[in-house]
Amino acid sequence: MTKKPAVALHLDPYDGAYREVIKIIERCYEGHSHHELVNGLLDFVEYQLDRIPSLWNQIGEYTRLNGSAPSQQDVSRFPEPSELSDRWKRIKEWKADTLGLFAQAFGIILAATQNADGSYTYADVLGEVYEEYVYHGDAKWKGQFFTPQHICYLMAQLVQAIQENEALERLDRAIAHSRFYQVFKLMGADMTLERKLLTLKDPDAMAHLDPITVCDPACGSGRMLLGYARCAPRWAIEHGIVAFYGVDIDQRCVQMTRLNVRLYGLNNTGYGFDTVVPGIDITEEFSQMLRIRQGNIPDGLPAEVTLVDVDVPLPRSSTKSRKVALTGRFTQGTLPI
Repeated sequence: MTKKPAVALHLDPYDGAYREVIKIIERCYEGHSHHELVNGLLDFVEYQLDRIPSLWNQIGEYTRLNGSAPSQQDVSRFPEPSELSDRWKRIKEWKADTLGLFAQAFGIILAATQNADGSYTYADVLGEVYEEYVYHGDAKWKGQFFTPQHICYLMAQLVQAIQENEALERLDRAIAHSRFYQVFKLMGADMTLERKLLTLKDPDAMAHLDPITVCDPACGSGRMLLGYARCAPRWAIEHGIVAFYGVDIDQRCVQMTRLNVRLYGLNNTGYGFDTVVPGIDITEEFSQMLRIRQGNIPDGLPAEVTLVDVDVPLPRSSTKSRKVALTGRFTQGTLPI
């Protein structure tokens, strides 16, 4: 009998995804309450996110030493990061089957962050799971529920959450303090948005950046912040021109907000895969800075101008040794709550 091929799940991030996660954690038979199971899932997700930078470093080191990328079996043998070992010991107290189910749920949560075209959904899967599964499952926690996601998005639209013109004005004010910007002005170069964002990487510009701030004083799972992020220009979010803040008296709510902020790369949080990995091309913006640092002429600038003395910040991986950066959707940071 021919075995049918597995069918990939195509779930609505605002409805189907959280329901599928609930189905998965309902298969955990450990005698724990709904609240304890969701807490365990949240801790598992946060641990896995914290582990990614170290994992990529290990992959990069393995590739450098062996000349090829590691297999899945090789990766499974990588040691746990020492700074996370205590947390891993606590997580391992869950049964192996339960950890496997948590991993499946984590995969669905990650998949729900992106649309088919690669853009962010800003769906709050964690909050929906917490509200639906804990609220209906544990009488002790009844009464805790969050503003519906579509209402959060509507509220952000009604107050015209973040205007692109305002973000551009704050960007212009910041880069005006950059020596890089002054050089471009003297040469009469066209300051496109891409070139302005490159200039913002100059510490002199970043020191004068006054970001647009969004604060939710009772943030719950952070979905109001996600609603605002959905209205904001993505380039402004990714370059720190918009800063998101949240406050809540519930520690688990703060944790869910922190995870959502990291999953969607708000506040420059999450993971910047600038791990050294041979064979990966340097990103365009970093190669632009590299050419300038080496005294070569960036595309579109007058050939007679030399920028060898311009001090431009470089990526954390050393360009002097021609190492390269592996790019990712997120950059590492912390949530200011």
